[in-house]
Amino acid sequence: MRVFKPEVFQGVNKKKNYFEGWYYKLISQDKKHVIAFISGVSFDKTGNNRHAFIQFFNAVTGQTEYFRFRTEDFQAEKDCLDVRIGPNHFSKVKLKVDLKSAHMSIQGDLQFSDIISYPSTWLEPGIMGPFSYFPLMECYHGIVNIHQTISGVLTINGETIDFDRGYGYIEKDWGKSFPKAWVWMQSNHFGQEDISFMFSVATIPFLIRSFTGFLCFFRRGHQFYRFATYSGAKVIYYRKHGIYLDVVIRDRKYELRFRAVNHQTGSLLAPVDGEMGRTIEESITAQIYVKLYDRRGTLLFAGVGRNAGLELINFQEIWR
Repeated sequence: MRVFKPEVFQGVNKKKNYFEGWYYKLISQDKKHVIAFISGVSFDKTGNNRHAFIQFFNAVTGQTEYFRFRTEDFQAEKDCLDVRIGPNHFSKVKLKVDLKSAHMSIQGDLQFSDIISYPSTWLEPGIMGPFSYFPLMECYHGIVNIHQTISGVLTINGETIDFDRGYGYIEKDWGKSFPKAWVWMQSNHFGQEDISFMFSVATIPFLIRSFTGFLCFFRRGHQFYRFATYSGAKVIYYRKHGIYLDVVIRDRKYELRFRAVNHQTGSLLAPVDGEMGRTIEESITAQIYVKLYDRRGTLLFAGVGRNAGLELINFQEIWR
């Protein structure tokens, strides 16, 4: 069942009003190079503007580029994450790109090892938990690789970049449209091995109503902490002031406090009714200060996640 493999292509029979995209975040060992690729397909409402695409984002310079392809250039395996768009290849264990435009030239091969996958169970086949089974969600979210070690090089506009011993992360989205308002943040650069964090909250349309829902995990070695609307966890504090966003989450056993610090952003395209027609801003050079407590108030972890992904889209509308 595809619900237990959110990483694979979900849109096999879709022809219009649908998008699907895989997000690859890549950071060199010296942290001087922070980039992202988003590979995917976009099928608009009418089906007349169907195409495949690859977006590129250089988080250090803020430069972005949208490479457009024919739908015939898109191929995906049925049973695993293995996507080809023209000469470009994206999978769970590697990435190969050969991209050219009037402004950019990008070539290279990267391999991924030491992969940590998101854990799956019958109750929680992915990060969306039991909502993974609901057939009418506007947008679905999946996490592929919580963490990976990179090897290989990329050549971007003639500059060769060594990604050996760098870190990476892969997630994806699919459905009809991104939410009207959301916050997303993620980092696996905490200055210690085996630390990963992700948080996302959004206004979620469902049937004739909408609700605010959130997803969050914190991983420290073999310890994995999940916080989500469906698990009974609650956001008990949420405040944006200046470049800072402070959030406190609590469940029966733990309290997670974190502060995200926004940084330079780049403009990316996002889907509305399947069409990549909305511009959003994203940073991959933000910082996240994370503290984990048990319910007795004992501090279990404190650290700073750097090279963090951060999106704050109409965040004022999430909790009014």
